[in-house]
Amino acid sequence: MTDTPGTAGRYPIRTATAETMESFAAPLNLAFAELPDPGDEERRVWEPERIIAAFDGDQPVATAGALTFRLSVPGGEAAAAGVTLVGVSPAHRRRGILRSMMRNQLDDVRARGESLAILWASEGAIYQRFGYGLATLNGSFDIARDRAIFARPVPPEGTVRLLGRDAAMGIFPAFYDRVRVETPGMVGRSETWWRWLTLHDTDLARGANGMKFLAVYEAGGNVEGTAIN
Repeated sequence: MTDTPGTAGRYPIRTATAETMESFAAPLNLAFAELPDPGDEERRVWEPERIIAAFDGDQPVATAGALTFRLSVPGGEAAAAGVTLVGVSPAHRRRGILRSMMRNQLDDVRARGESLAILWASEGAIYQRFGYGLATLNGSFDIARDRAIFARPVPPEGTVRLLGRDAAMGIFPAFYDRVRVETPGMVGRSETWWRWLTLHDTDLARGANGMKFLAVYEAGGNVEGTAIN
């Protein structure tokens, strides 16, 4: 664990280890007013060497992390840092700590040879200050079934099967990668990511959202689509 200069040297930035990553990420709970979730399997994909925290004395007061990705781009792939775990304790905001951590993180991204840093921003305006920009738009529509029909006839074809997690592990990743290499902006997912984030399901994790269903659509003997609900 090595100190690097923080804001005016007052809040040194340190890099986590496998043993300290939980304590380094603790400011995130305060930043988002969330209680720690012992059933959160996201920790399995954390990379301790990419988790940093700013310290006030012996206390971590802000954190930031990144995940190592391969991002599909036109003509191939690019190394990308997936920014995550970013938060500053409410008692330490507006002191330049976040800017200091972002500078530290971007320097590390460059040193690793990654040409991109990407994230889903809960507050997009914050990250514009650090050079991030809008890369894609996301939208959703709610349509009443009795007010909509297909524009062209769509004869029924193929079948849909519900799968358990182990069966889905044998189908979902391969199909996803088939689509990913042809679709700029999609990121590669590790086996750990698939098993413990995408396909994993627990009562604690889903809360009141209901059971997670895994479905595969097959036609002509081929996998043509997958769905998670």
